[in-house]
Amino acid sequence: ALAVRAVVGLVLGLTLVSVTCSTVSIAHLLRGSWVAYLAGAVFDLAWLAVLGMSYLVRYRPGRRVTVDRVG
Repeated sequence: ALAVRAVVGLVLGLTLVSVTCSTVSIAHLLRGSWVAYLAGAVFDLAWLAVLGMSYLVRYRPGRRVTVDRVG
């Protein structure tokens, strides 16, 4: 149980770092204004939503096709 918690914590931490780096990178590509950071955050939130949906339907091939098209 402890190993599973450690792995889940590691994955969540790495995902947070990835999302943060992605948001900052997108913002810098868009000249770094607050609107650019907002656009980067919206993109990353959409990516996280699709990631969550694909996890929820991972054993339902019909639904998975729809999620893969969206993402």
